[in-house]
Amino acid sequence: MNELSPVPRLFLQALLSPEHAWAAAVCRVWPDGGNAASGAANASSAPPAVAAPLAALADSLGRSTGIKALTKAMPLFLPVTTEDLGDPALSRSLPAQQSVFVLPAAALSSPKAIASCAALRQRGYHCGLRIDRKDLIAQVPVDAFDWLQLDATFARTELPVLELIRAHQSGLQMMATGVGTRTLAEWLKEKHFALHDGRFVALLDRQRRREADIARLKLVKLLGLVIADADTREIEAIFREEARLSYNLLRLVNSVAVGARTKIVSFRQAIDVLGRRQLKRWLQLLIYANPIGNGEPNPLLTLAAARGRALEAMCEKLPAPEGIENLSDAAFTVGIFSLLDVLLNLPLAEITAALPLHESISAALVERRGMLGELLAAQIASESGHDQLAAAALDRLGIAPALHLDAQATAVHWAAEIARQPLE
Repeated sequence: MNELSPVPRLFLQALLSPEHAWAAAVCRVWPDGGNAASGAANASSAPPAVAAPLAALADSLGRSTGIKALTKAMPLFLPVTTEDLGDPALSRSLPAQQSVFVLPAAALSSPKAIASCAALRQRGYHCGLRIDRKDLIAQVPVDAFDWLQLDATFARTELPVLELIRAHQSGLQMMATGVGTRTLAEWLKEKHFALHDGRFVALLDRQRRREADIARLKLVKLLGLVIADADTREIEAIFREEARLSYNLLRLVNSVAVGARTKIVSFRQAIDVLGRRQLKRWLQLLIYANPIGNGEPNPLLTLAAARGRALEAMCEKLPAPEGIENLSDAAFTVGIFSLLDVLLNLPLAEITAALPLHESISAALVERRGMLGELLAAQIASESGHDQLAAAALDRLGIAPALHLDAQATAVHWAAEIARQPLE
């Protein structure tokens, strides 16, 4: 297998609720031996060799501290085969209630598989089926399965609406993958889908007019001053111009989370207490915050936070290339800035030109050049379901499957928590 990991890689992707909060995660295995669970993006390039069954990887899932934390916070969808169901390792290391074992539709023709799923359901686990034909929903035994996984385009264009109504009325919950547009996401919400992936979140809206977002552009200017280690008086001046930003800064510093022992009486004191690194990270997240402030989750913020944290976690064990003083911090910046073009509807080259970024960060963002650029490209390929491309890049970078899995799980969990906390 050319440039493929000898140990199968597990790729995690967040699943959104109808309100666009990160509510679950789905796992894909690469190489998968042609298993449809890895998605259409890999179908034409699936290797002929059959990967180890997911049950054989259950112990590694159980050993991952990131996975343990993630499955305490949200359900995890895992692709399995009918053969996997007989392996006790499948459920030994994975928690009930938070594990959803998803089988191919062919499992409907196996009485043994159906009985195994019914037994797992009795123990508190969840079982799902991938639906790829119009006539299958009517055949699903609800005592064995409580989830259906569908391709979003298939559900909208080929599956009769009556079948979706049948599933909903039967108590079956539905999860969709391959959601490439906001329009499709809204349609899924109307049709009572409980979860769907968010591939549309990172796509540029080419119909959107290029209008200046003054508040966010001021944040970019302020962030530039922090990155350049400007004099505190220059940073303080920006806060004085923006009452809401000033309020948020003082609220953050006075919070228990920051641990200030004395109450803050000036912007200069607030900046000093918070520290430049913490201030920079807060501003990086605040740029993506919902300006309306209506409490609704912003999936772009969550995705940017997850990218930043995933790249940071992977770089914690890697040697820094020459010229990069803090590789993990640079990786976080690359990840979180990689969606500014989507947010601001401006080219990344134009945005980075306005910031005093290290050349390696700018090159990674604009040209996908250098170690950080290749790492970002691998992360984006993973989010898009291009697992073979992602695995090959990760192999070249020397990132072991176990490190990658833990970094992904840590990032998904952290980003979901960040999205629940008010930034402004």
